[in-house]
Amino acid sequence: MSLQILEEFSEITNLKPNWERLAELSAHPFGGYSFVDAWFRIGMPDAAKPLVFVDREDENSVSAILPAYEVGSSICLAGDTFWDYQDVITSDRSAAEKLVRQIFDWVDRNRPGKSLRFLKLSENGLLHSLLEEGGYPLVKRNYGPCPFVSIEGGLDAYLSSLTRKRRGDMRQAINRFAKKVSDYELKIYRGTEITSELLDEAIAFHQKHFNRSGDNSTEYHNIREFLELVAAGTSPQLHLSTLDVEGERVAVDFGFVSKQTYFGYLTTFDQKFGALRPGKVLILKRIDEWVEKDEVKTMDLMLGAESYKRYYTKDESYSIYRVTAFPRSVAGRLKHSAASLIYKIRPLAVKLYRKVKPSEFS
Repeated sequence: MSLQILEEFSEITNLKPNWERLAELSAHPFGGYSFVDAWFRIGMPDAAKPLVFVDREDENSVSAILPAYEVGSSICLAGDTFWDYQDVITSDRSAAEKLVRQIFDWVDRNRPGKSLRFLKLSENGLLHSLLEEGGYPLVKRNYGPCPFVSIEGGLDAYLSSLTRKRRGDMRQAINRFAKKVSDYELKIYRGTEITSELLDEAIAFHQKHFNRSGDNSTEYHNIREFLELVAAGTSPQLHLSTLDVEGERVAVDFGFVSKQTYFGYLTTFDQKFGALRPGKVLILKRIDEWVEKDEVKTMDLMLGAESYKRYYTKDESYSIYRVTAFPRSVAGRLKHSAASLIYKIRPLAVKLYRKVKPSEFS
């Protein structure tokens, strides 16, 4: 057996038992079947269709899976519209290398002229490494940092690893909250504990208090539907955390736990309670429970260079890359050359356009 390509949901569903076993062994934190299936059903662009590439050892087992979708002139990785980490699902590097090679050969034969467009590849991921080492023609740019930090050992160990100033600021926030607030409740809901009612309340709170302009009701509807499906699965496990003061909601946070890491996804707080620093309290007061109950060792705040992420993570981060990859054939290398030229020229063209004044042509 070798490369198998699944394009129908019924075929993908039949792969579920093998997929779940492989995802459990894989280092990919977002490779669980339920998580990817939820994205296919909720997050995939309307004009797209799924393409799941599978390397089969035999009829009953698989060695590597790459969930993808086809849209326009590109083949992209499943999940790139909702989360910040895509990768090949496998526990065997050689199987992944074989699968990637087979995929490029298949694209060259069956989808001539198309490229593989990977929007969010982690430099720590296996697929990124295989593309770099495999000599595939790439157009690559840095999308941004993913800040992370070790929380192994719990809150005290985490705080002791920080600079004196930052450690003091965090302890002050915790102590001030304890002094000002006598009646509060901090809850972590996990997976199937997250009811539709809890989800609706948290999504409505985030939509109300997150600082974004414009009507984003459709986006929130899609995220809510996606999270409801994910909550029913186990890998990764969805967490919803809430902080209430005197019966009033002041902060919420959505995240995922996978591979001994907490991935922060959506968080916000009510600015009316800003003096209590509820966002900071919600993060810090969960660390011991994450470590003890969920066996978390790392907190990953995902893609973004926001100052609050750097604040919690001591400026440690890994990079996410946007990569367009082409087959190693003559046609693939020609298309790569053209794409590289466009990539280099575009910033110069934009810069020139901004310098030219309309009056110069009047």
